[in-house]
Amino acid sequence: MTEITDKHNQKDTKHKILNAAAEMFARDGFHKVSVREICDAAGVTKPVLYYYFVDKESLLEELIHETYFHVNELKIKYFSEDDTLDQTLRNIINLYLDFTHNFPHLLRFSVVVQSTNVPPKIRELKLARYKSELLEFIKILDAAQNNGLLNKKYDTKLLAQNFLGTIIMMIAECIIFEDRQSELSDSLNKFVEFWIEQFLIKKVRSSNL
Repeated sequence: MTEITDKHNQKDTKHKILNAAAEMFARDGFHKVSVREICDAAGVTKPVLYYYFVDKESLLEELIHETYFHVNELKIKYFSEDDTLDQTLRNIINLYLDFTHNFPHLLRFSVVVQSTNVPPKIRELKLARYKSELLEFIKILDAAQNNGLLNKKYDTKLLAQNFLGTIIMMIAECIIFEDRQSELSDSLNKFVEFWIEQFLIKKVRSSNL
């Protein structure tokens, strides 16, 4: 029983450090935040922080991996091989809104890290993830074109960049200008319906449109 409690306490301490770092990186940027400031915000000593993380960069990397872990869990929740294209597009919106609601500290952190200077290793990690996500979405759009669901005159890479880039921009604006989440939800849902109306072939859309 004592061993279980110790493991729980260790996990709780690690998450306190991660959460404090996410908030501070989001507020001040990675390079301006010191290890001492993170320790003070998390209520731990430096030796405790260094027990879990080699240095500040490894803490940043762990935050990136935690963000991707939660996103991957949401992908399992929202996506199925049987989804139609319009369902997939709407579920992308639902995934982002779910993440925004349940992990606001990681969302703020992700938005700031996207636009600020970070160590090369972290930049490469984020770039690899972005390329992977983009390629995955392009393949979905390519399949849709081959199945007559999407007009073949459109370049699928440009469509993917337009769809995902607009979503990211709208979320970033919400974070920067502190808009209410309900307004973000309304804006994103209007955007996906516009996108479906604009690019999907009408005769093959789902019957609920």
